[in-house]
Amino acid sequence: MFADSPVPLLLVATKSDLIQGDTSERSFTASLAQHCGADHIFLDAHNAKSLAPGSSNAVKLSRFFDKVIEKRFCSQGVNTYTTFTDRRRVVPPPKYSHVD
Repeated sequence: MFADSPVPLLLVATKSDLIQGDTSERSFTASLAQHCGADHIFLDAHNAKSLAPGSSNAVKLSRFFDKVIEKRFCSQGVNTYTTFTDRRRVVPPPKYSHVD
């Protein structure tokens, strides 16, 4: 269903501190992510090292963002103004004098 999706997917399991010893929940999440063709990470609100630099979660998150950026900027026919909010973005007027 989602495996052929052109959009990168990331399944984020929050509150993993509540399922510390339960491996069935983790395996279910992993199988769900595999079924969707997504990466998955487990976040623990009580552990600051959940997204520590170099951790497996941080690497997966970084790779996910790389995929998103690659899809956005390396796809064919990229239009610089793709969304309504991008088209409505206010550009500051040029500065004609240096009097502040």
